Amino acid sequence: MTVSAYAASAAAVRATDEANTVSRLAGLTIASMFPALFWASLLAAYVRVFDAPLTNASIAFVAIAIAMFLAAVCGPIMLRN
Repeated sequence: MTVSAYAASAAAVRATDEANTVSRLAGLTIASMFPALFWASLLAAYVRVFDAPLTNASIAFVAIAIAMFLAAVCGPIMLRN
């Protein structure tokens, strides 16, 4: 193999690693956002049905807290090599 062939194969490996990282980050985003939105929407439905004293800001805070927790727990698992 020539030097250019090695360089081309190294570039292909780098591109594959970058694509793999992007897909892992997308998976982490999905794994943390969808459950957070699901539980926030369930909480919002509960607030509307039972007329509980929660504001939209507190429901958004709950959703953000759930998403951050899931990202912190799932991140090291999903992004490891």
